[in-house]
Amino acid sequence: MAKKKNVPTSVVEEVQKVSPEQEEQLAKEKQEALLKALNDSYLIKLDEEMGKLHNQFVGFISASKLPLPQVFLVLEILKMETVNQAFSKYIGEK
Repeated sequence: MAKKKNVPTSVVEEVQKVSPEQEEQLAKEKQEALLKALNDSYLIKLDEEMGKLHNQFVGFISASKLPLPQVFLVLEILKMETVNQAFSKYIGEK
Protein backbone atom coordinates (compact mmCIF):
# COMPACT_ATOMS: atom_id res chain seq x y z
CA MET A 1 0.00 0.00 0.00
CA ALA A 2 1.33 3.40 -0.95
CA LYS A 3 2.13 5.88 1.74
CA LYS A 4 0.10 9.06 1.84
CA LYS A 5 2.15 12.18 1.49
CA ASN A 6 1.52 14.80 4.07
CA VAL A 7 0.61 18.03 2.33
CA PRO A 8 1.72 21.10 4.25
CA THR A 9 -1.15 23.03 5.79
CA SER A 10 -0.11 26.21 4.03
CA VAL A 11 -0.62 24.54 0.64
CA VAL A 12 -4.13 23.36 1.60
CA GLU A 13 -5.03 26.80 2.88
CA GLU A 14 -3.72 28.36 -0.34
CA VAL A 15 -5.94 26.07 -2.45
CA GLN A 16 -9.02 26.84 -0.33
CA LYS A 17 -8.60 30.61 -0.56
CA VAL A 18 -10.89 32.41 -2.93
CA SER A 19 -9.95 35.82 -4.20
CA PRO A 20 -12.27 38.74 -3.45
CA GLU A 21 -13.01 39.02 -7.17
CA GLN A 22 -14.07 35.36 -7.28
CA GLU A 23 -16.25 35.81 -4.18
CA GLU A 24 -17.86 38.86 -5.76
CA GLN A 25 -18.45 36.94 -9.01
CA LEU A 26 -19.99 34.00 -7.13
CA ALA A 27 -22.26 36.35 -5.17
CA LYS A 28 -23.33 38.06 -8.39
CA GLU A 29 -24.07 34.71 -10.07
CA LYS A 30 -26.14 33.59 -7.07
CA GLN A 31 -28.07 36.85 -7.11
CA GLU A 32 -28.77 36.57 -10.85
CA ALA A 33 -29.91 32.95 -10.47
CA LEU A 34 -32.21 33.92 -7.59
CA LEU A 35 -33.71 36.82 -9.54
CA LYS A 36 -34.28 34.58 -12.57
CA ALA A 37 -35.99 31.94 -10.41
CA LEU A 38 -38.14 34.61 -8.78
CA ASN A 39 -39.09 36.09 -12.15
CA ASP A 40 -39.92 32.66 -13.58
CA SER A 41 -42.10 31.89 -10.57
CA TYR A 42 -43.88 35.24 -10.94
CA LEU A 43 -44.56 34.67 -14.64
CA ILE A 44 -46.00 31.21 -13.98
CA LYS A 45 -48.29 32.63 -11.27
CA LEU A 46 -49.29 35.50 -13.55
CA ASP A 47 -50.23 33.07 -16.33
CA GLU A 48 -52.34 31.04 -13.89
CA GLU A 49 -54.15 34.14 -12.63
CA MET A 50 -54.76 35.38 -16.20
CA GLY A 51 -56.29 32.00 -17.04
CA LYS A 52 -58.59 32.22 -14.02
CA LEU A 53 -59.61 35.77 -14.93
CA HIS A 54 -60.31 34.72 -18.51
CA ASN A 55 -62.52 31.85 -17.39
CA GLN A 56 -64.41 34.06 -14.92
CA PHE A 57 -64.92 36.71 -17.56
CA VAL A 58 -66.21 34.22 -20.13
CA GLY A 59 -68.57 32.84 -17.51
CA PHE A 60 -69.82 36.32 -16.65
CA ILE A 61 -70.42 37.21 -20.31
CA SER A 62 -72.31 33.98 -20.84
CA ALA A 63 -74.44 34.51 -17.75
CA SER A 64 -75.23 38.15 -18.60
CA LYS A 65 -76.84 37.18 -21.92
CA LEU A 66 -75.96 40.61 -23.31
CA PRO A 67 -75.33 41.00 -27.03
CA LEU A 68 -71.60 41.02 -27.84
CA PRO A 69 -71.57 44.62 -29.14
CA GLN A 70 -72.73 45.84 -25.71
CA VAL A 71 -70.12 43.65 -24.00
CA PHE A 72 -67.42 45.15 -26.24
CA LEU A 73 -68.69 48.65 -25.47
CA VAL A 74 -68.40 48.00 -21.74
CA LEU A 75 -64.88 46.63 -22.26
CA GLU A 76 -63.91 49.71 -24.23
CA ILE A 77 -65.26 51.96 -21.46
CA LEU A 78 -63.26 49.99 -18.88
CA LYS A 79 -60.15 50.28 -21.04
CA MET A 80 -60.55 54.05 -21.37
CA GLU A 81 -61.05 54.42 -17.61
CA THR A 82 -57.96 52.33 -16.94
CA VAL A 83 -55.85 54.38 -19.34
CA ASN A 84 -57.08 57.62 -17.74
CA GLN A 85 -56.23 56.32 -14.26
CA ALA A 86 -52.76 55.31 -15.45
CA PHE A 87 -52.16 58.72 -16.97
CA SER A 88 -53.28 60.39 -13.75
CA LYS A 89 -51.10 58.18 -11.58
CA TYR A 90 -47.90 58.14 -13.62
CA ILE A 91 -47.99 61.37 -15.63
CA GLY A 92 -50.30 63.56 -13.60
CA GLU A 93 -52.58 64.28 -16.53
CA LYS A 94 -56.13 63.34 -17.26
